[in-house]
Formats: sequence, structure tokens, C-alpha cells
Amino acid sequence: MKVQYHFNSFNEKRMLTAISNLLLYYNDVSVNIRNKLQLLQKESRIRDMLVQHLRKGTGNMSITVDNVFTSIEAAVACGDIFYFEVDGKRFCDMLKDKSSLDIVFQMQDNYFLTESAVTKFLPSKNWLLKKYPEGLEGEKLKWMDWIDNNFKRDRKIMNTDFTRKVLEE
Repeated sequence: MKVQYHFNSFNEKRMLTAISNLLLYYNDVSVNIRNKLQLLQKESRIRDMLVQHLRKGTGNMSITVDNVFTSIEAAVACGDIFYFEVDGKRFCDMLKDKSSLDIVFQMQDNYFLTESAVTKFLPSKNWLLKKYPEGLEGEKLKWMDWIDNNFKRDRKIMNTDFTRKVLEE
């Protein structure tokens, strides 16, 4: 999934805070996805249920446990499970003399696959998450809502002057 956020205007200090938060989030994603993957690998019952769940959603009978975990491990090892770009510039120069800004997120489906598996097969502490559909589509919607809320409601960032555009599903 590829999502672009276009900011029509912004406060430079707040936008630098937002981008530094994205760097922290990148760090969290890379560590948390590895932890969740290890948790799923330890539980053979959950692994089998995950594959059955994926087969139902895709209709692909050739999906195996090894295929799923190999693709997730490969994406985590490459570091491209999630990344973001900010106008292709160095961080210290990216906001100089700018009145608008584009932030593009690239999220691999393997990230959402792992999140979906953890949400489906491990007890959820947050009952509000049940408003999203199960599977990859629900995880994608949940993630986009979370990013939107951070840009709109975080007191350090608070910028509602943006538009979101999904570039790739």
C-alpha cells in the first residue's frame, strides 16, 4: 500500500516534530514486527489457523506456513516492510523555504498480514478495534485512521490542512 499525504500549509517546528515522530514510529515498526513474528512462529496452532484464514481470503490453496513466514522475514530483513519519503530531501533541509509538503508512506502487505494475524488470533485489549473489518483491508483502514489522527490531534503537530491520497492498494 502506498499513501500520500499532501500538506497545503504547515508550521515548520510542528512538521519537524511530526517527521521525527515518524522516525520513531519506523523504529517501533521494525522492532515490533520482528517480535510479533517470533510470537507467531512459536505457536504452531496459531500458525496453522493463520494459513487457513489466508487461504479463505485469497482462495489460494498453495499458501503454506513456510511461504507466509519466509516472505515476512525477507521483508523485515530488507528493511522495506515500511518506509516513508519526504520530498526526497535531507531531513535538515526538507522544510526550508517550503509552503507545502508531501509525505509518502510505503507499507508492505506483510506488515498488515502480521498485524491481522496478531489481531485475529491473540486477545485484543481494545474493543474499539472491532469496528474495522477483519483481514488486510481492516488493518490498512486502521493504520490510515491512526496516521490521520496523529496529524490532526497530536498537540505537538496539529495540522488539519492535509489531503490523503491512496496511490497503490
